[in-house]
Amino acid sequence: MVAELLARGWTLIDDFLPPSELRLWRDWALAQRACLTPARVGRERRLDPALRGDRTLWIDNLGEVEGGAPLAARFEQLRLCLNRDCLLGLDTLELHLACYPPGGHYAPHHDRVRDDDTRMLSCVLYLNEAWMADDGGELQLFESDDPHGEASSVQPLGGRLALFLAEGRLHEVRASRRERWSLTGWFRRRTSV
Repeated sequence: MVAELLARGWTLIDDFLPPSELRLWRDWALAQRACLTPARVGRERRLDPALRGDRTLWIDNLGEVEGGAPLAARFEQLRLCLNRDCLLGLDTLELHLACYPPGGHYAPHHDRVRDDDTRMLSCVLYLNEAWMADDGGELQLFESDDPHGEASSVQPLGGRLALFLAEGRLHEVRASRRERWSLTGWFRRRTSV
């Protein structure tokens, strides 16, 4: 995993969320449906449905979510491993629940906002059950800043964790044909004081 991340800038960990926990998180996500709000973009936090069509719920502390301690511990182990092996200086995890309705997408974008370089590593943990290739909703990771150029496609399979370096990585979420759920976020480095 570390070698892939360093060599190509992204990697996948299948079964990061074991099947025994996937159902619990899926049920939790569905129970949060009424709390989801339309996702916003940029520092000014503007609504732009042409750019982004998901709904989100920000999670302040994953360990405080009912049943969240084991997953929080798994993310912490990952953070420590990445700091040891990649020297990324990761400090905190910023996370939200995301739901893309059928037809929902997120146009090509970068995860680092202008004038803020604290987001180091993007992560997407998929909560979908029995996802099929024709359901769509792939994460496209572009090799350059050309949204028409070569890209790697990641299927949003339940339990899979996609990790990619946030700096300079153009990516998009393709339109899905059914609801697409994930815990999405960023490992951030500590800001200098």
